Amino acid sequence: MEFHLILLLFLGGIAIGFLSGFFGIGGGIIIVPMLLSIFDATGIPDEVSMHLAVATSLSIIFLTSSVNGVTQFRKGFLSVRAVAGIAAGSIVTAYLVGFVSGSIPRPLMQFVFTFVVILTAFQLLTGNNRKKSFDGAPEHQTPRLILIGLLIGSISALAGTGGGLIAVPMLHFFVRMKMKEAIASSTGVMVLTTFAGLLGYATGGTHLPVLPFATMGYVAYPFAIPVVVGTVLGGPFGVHTSHRTASGVLRRLFAVLLILVAVYVNFG
Repeated sequence: MEFHLILLLFLGGIAIGFLSGFFGIGGGIIIVPMLLSIFDATGIPDEVSMHLAVATSLSIIFLTSSVNGVTQFRKGFLSVRAVAGIAAGSIVTAYLVGFVSGSIPRPLMQFVFTFVVILTAFQLLTGNNRKKSFDGAPEHQTPRLILIGLLIGSISALAGTGGGLIAVPMLHFFVRMKMKEAIASSTGVMVLTTFAGLLGYATGGTHLPVLPFATMGYVAYPFAIPVVVGTVLGGPFGVHTSHRTASGVLRRLFAVLLILVAVYVNFG
């Protein structure tokens, strides 16, 4: 791999790490478009380029969220009970979707990615009209958490986002967590969900056509390594900054970020 590409991936990783820690997301909304652009530019066939981008994104998110999750847990905001309940559902659907991903066309994966991003942005922008009690103590209802997990796992594996995109607003609106607690718990959910999806893509992509770089199933690990190094540096700084930012500001900034990414993926 050329040096300028390694440097680009590393710098992108720093930005992704910061945003991941700041918003409680895996960074897939940035990683997937970045990798997809690189794969398309190098002539990777359309039938596998999106799958490679999503799978490689999950590998990066797994390592990034692990670092951020430890930081959030030490700060005391991460709810182990909520994470366990959601993970009970998410790891099942994440693995299954990842394993059968070879039969899923790129346009469908791109549509799911865009739909999730736009829907989440809408929820966050209209959230100010909801009752203030949604910033109260969390209500941990295991059946509800498992159902949320099933949805998060399937969408995470399809879109390569790690699940934070929908875990944060769902924990905030439906489990009644404060925004900062939802962001912290989202990182724990992503660790388990992305690992399951990653395992599915790695084992389900064993019959790939010949590619110009090494892969483990659909996971293009040479592209993941420079990004991961960058995210490890940027992630903790994002977490610290997030805890010094007001919840309302976090919500609005998150929504703007999502809209920009949706525009880029479809028109960039």
